[in-house]
Amino acid sequence: MWICKVIEHIIYQQVMNHLNQNNILVNYQHGFRKGHSCERQLLQTVDEISRAMDNRKQVNVMILDFSKAFDTVPHRRLLEKLSHYGIQQETHGWIQHWLIPRDRREVYLMENRQLKSQ
Repeated sequence: MWICKVIEHIIYQQVMNHLNQNNILVNYQHGFRKGHSCERQLLQTVDEISRAMDNRKQVNVMILDFSKAFDTVPHRRLLEKLSHYGIQQETHGWIQHWLIPRDRREVYLMENRQLKSQ
């Protein structure tokens, strides 16, 4: 199981390096970026709401729970978005492979081993 965590970390680093080097992420994206913690985002949000209220402006808030959102993302659409933002070649292939359900992944690995050994 630890090998999965190592691979996840490698993929994460590859994707984040690409997104940061190409200035793809905006400053309002928090939670998964260095220096952009969820706590920092909460403080910024409270500050913005407080300023608006101090200036007698209307404040509307919508709170959404995306905790299971990744489980419902269509994999094809995710892969297309990654390609659109320049995530290609090996990194894209790793992610595509990672999205294959585990039972299909094991069959895929077995097929590849047989092909390589022949």
